[in-house]
Amino acid sequence: MGVYKQLFDVYSKYYDTSGEVFATLKEQLSRQSDNQVIDRKNFLGHFTASTFVVSKSTYHVALVHHNFLGKYLQPGGHIDESDSSPLDAARRELQEETGINSAQLLYQYVDIHNKCVPFNVQCIPENPKKQEQAHYHYDLQYLFWSDDDLAITIDQRESSTFAWVAWDSFKEMNDFTDIAKKIEALATTPFITKV
Repeated sequence: MGVYKQLFDVYSKYYDTSGEVFATLKEQLSRQSDNQVIDRKNFLGHFTASTFVVSKSTYHVALVHHNFLGKYLQPGGHIDESDSSPLDAARRELQEETGINSAQLLYQYVDIHNKCVPFNVQCIPENPKKQEQAHYHYDLQYLFWSDDDLAITIDQRESSTFAWVAWDSFKEMNDFTDIAKKIEALATTPFITKV
């Protein structure tokens, strides 16, 4: 069994994965290798990885303003073959896009036996501005906690600015309403560690 199928199977034990998009993903995972499901030229769909960083002291969330999409998003991107896991890909993307080293953070995991299981999987359609074939990005989303609002140095090739967004504002943003509920639920669990 591939790593990504195993991660998704464990994720499915914790969260609802019904629906047409997840059915397509399950079918894809049953037929394709790990290298195929992270290949950005796989227009059936491919995995990406991203990171939510929440400050424990202020309950602010670190977001970057994405140049290409023109909106605030969590740091993240495509998974490279050289990444040892999707969690490592998310940590690499965090460092590249914000300058934050995940060694400064505490990691909130979902499954005690496999810490690479994300707290959220979001199916994101292709960006029409890129004029690519229709496909999904299956974004594996990971949660980290910082002690405070950390200094951020953005990669200006990808982002124009950043913000530590107040929790009440974050949970009202259309893209993050359901994610905020999951973060609130996880905040009460003891599964936090250094990575």
